[in-house]
Amino acid sequence: MREIRNNLIQQPPLTSVQLVLLDSYYHECSAAVQRAFDEGRTTVNPSALMAADDAQLQAFIELAQKKYREAGRDTEEVRDTIDHPDLRHSKKKQDTGETLRMMMWCVPGIAVISIAIFGMYFLSDLTNDPALAQREAAKVTAIDSLPLSESAREKLANIGITWEEGNLRSAIERGDSTVVRLFMQSGMNWKVYYTESALAADYRDALYALLQYRSQMDEERPCRRMVRTISQAMNDGQSLTSLRKQFLQTFCRNPEVIEWQKEDLERAKQRLSAQQQRNSEPAESDAKRAVEIQKAIYDAIR
Repeated sequence: MREIRNNLIQQPPLTSVQLVLLDSYYHECSAAVQRAFDEGRTTVNPSALMAADDAQLQAFIELAQKKYREAGRDTEEVRDTIDHPDLRHSKKKQDTGETLRMMMWCVPGIAVISIAIFGMYFLSDLTNDPALAQREAAKVTAIDSLPLSESAREKLANIGITWEEGNLRSAIERGDSTVVRLFMQSGMNWKVYYTESALAADYRDALYALLQYRSQMDEERPCRRMVRTISQAMNDGQSLTSLRKQFLQTFCRNPEVIEWQKEDLERAKQRLSAQQQRNSEPAESDAKRAVEIQKAIYDAIR
């Protein structure tokens, strides 16, 4: 990951392999922190970092480039522990002494083993057919020799899944993050309305995989349906989860959507005012709930 970071700061484009590795590293590193944030054990929210706008991202890159010019490449060794420096130094001294003692015992053993291996190899050369070596060519599996997009499709085919949008939608609805990620890596486009049941079930891994490939979302004007679906779910007693908020912020945070959501909120307030004047308690309760729902969605996207 540090090698990728150093390359990125120097501004050459990342390779497709580096992009896939970076995607995998992010998922592995952020999953535990995201779970801790959702449980209230930390204030760091990895999902919020993914929602940074262009200005914040550019500011981060400029700061990193400034540090790069002043301090050079990030070559610090990745530590396995977070011990105090003094404790790490003492452990390092102990490890060095133990390593030297082990080497003193291992060197004679390695010499004996090397002699034995050489003898076996010499004898095998005398008895084996020389043509055998010519038949032992290096083998490259089909999946390794294919481009990245083809490789992902091959993996899907190997588990009996054809490359079709219907199969992607089924994987999202059942929360199969592995299959969803393979479809994304192979270049399949997706639509926001595929995620309705997954958002209701809070299938986080599958949904985060989709957000990492948000550029492949090709549904035109997805916000009307998404807002209507989320509003109905909240009216049925479900909550506006962090993932629902993130989807709203990712795909609906634009002036046009914010304006008509503000208008929907104003209309809900007008209906509430009318019900209050009529002194109809059941209708007034429903109108209050509608105002709360519309306001929560408006606050999420503005």
